[in-house]
Order: sequence, then structure tokens, then C-alpha cells
Amino acid sequence: MLMGSLGAFLLMGISNCDIVEENNLASQNCTTGCNIIQGRLTTNNGNSGIGNVKLLLKWINYTSIFSVVIRSKAITRTQNDGTFMFEFRLNDDELYAGYFEIEYFVDESKFLILHKRTITLSSLTRDTIVDMEYLVPLKAYIQWEVKNNQKIVDDDYFHTTFRSPIGFAGEENGHAVDWRVPPSEALIEVAGNQKIYVMNSIKKNGIIYEKTDTLFIAAGETLPYTFDYLQ
Repeated sequence: MLMGSLGAFLLMGISNCDIVEENNLASQNCTTGCNIIQGRLTTNNGNSGIGNVKLLLKWINYTSIFSVVIRSKAITRTQNDGTFMFEFRLNDDELYAGYFEIEYFVDESKFLILHKRTITLSSLTRDTIVDMEYLVPLKAYIQWEVKNNQKIVDDDYFHTTFRSPIGFAGEENGHAVDWRVPPSEALIEVAGNQKIYVMNSIKKNGIIYEKTDTLFIAAGETLPYTFDYLQ
């Protein structure tokens, strides 16, 4: 079973725990009762595979509030078309506790990473096949400027969300910025080579309304974008 943003939430707590690292890469020497996780790592709105990327499969289990076991299970690389496959055997304790995670080692200067370079899966049963596809957009930038944001007073606000397909099945996700406080401009990382959906939520003089826009920015490029709060 695949999981969405829960993986990022769970990882936030790991840095505060005592970590026990275990090596169980021998699980790849599997002949019976094997598990297979197979799929494709993609970019460009799912139209291109990301080749030659190292993938590490781990089992993560919180044994207490302040202790976690991280067990390496299998290593592979994507093919030129982005396809990959893990084949391994589950240990008995992995059947009843913890969750699985795939870490993908892409270049973070080129690819958009919202939280961590990880794909989170929930519990697995023995001798099963999991098929998946995961979208990692290339990175582009918006040079965003908000004019007259100093006029945002009392309980009025101006909030912007940038969303684009990312992750499992290209589900939309992205960054959000609150312009009620300085700065009035920012360089924002967004998805390149695919549509970006901009949602501006505005409350002005007690009246709430929304303005939307759709953008497309080539990977590695920067698009200047200006919004005037008073208009």
C-alpha cells in the first residue's frame, strides 16, 4: 500500500529519536516467498523516466516514542526509462510493525523536493507484488513580487499556493506563501516543464475572494511574477 504526505510527517520525528541502523541487504537473496516492488520514477509530468538513480528500500519502526529502527532491505537503480524493481524477503517482525520507505538519490539542485527524497509505503504482506509510479518534477523558479502588501491590516490576508503534479499518480501538491508579513518578494521553487496552478486567496476590507492563474516554466528558468494587493 502506498502513502502520501504521511511519510514526510513521520520523518520529521526521526531526528529527535535514538536511531538503531541495521543492515538486512541479505534479504535480496530471496528464493521463495519473495516480495516485489516495481515501478517507474518519472519527471516532465510523467512523460519522461529518470534513469540511473540509486534507490534504497528501508524498513522503519518506532520501538518507543524516542527510539527508531532503520533497517536497509534492498538497493537498486532505475533503468534508462526510469523503471526499477526490488525483490526481497520480509522478516517476521516486518509483517506486524513499522512501514517501508524508498529513498531516491536525485540531484536536489535540479529536481523539486518538497519534503524529503523519500517514498513512503505502509505495511506489506509476504509474497506480494506492489506496482507504483512516482513523479519527481524538475525544478524551476518564480521571482514573486507583491506590491502594497503593507496595506494588509487587521484580519485581512493574502495567501498564495503553487500546485503542480508531484508524487504518486501525479497528485497535485506544492508550496504556499503567506504575504501578510515581509518580505514582499521571494524566489520560489516550483515544478518545471509542467503546469503550475496558482491560487491567490485574498481577504481585503473584510471581503474574501480568489484569483487563479496557470503558468508553465521551462526547467531551470525563472519567471518574474507580480501581484498588486490593492487591485
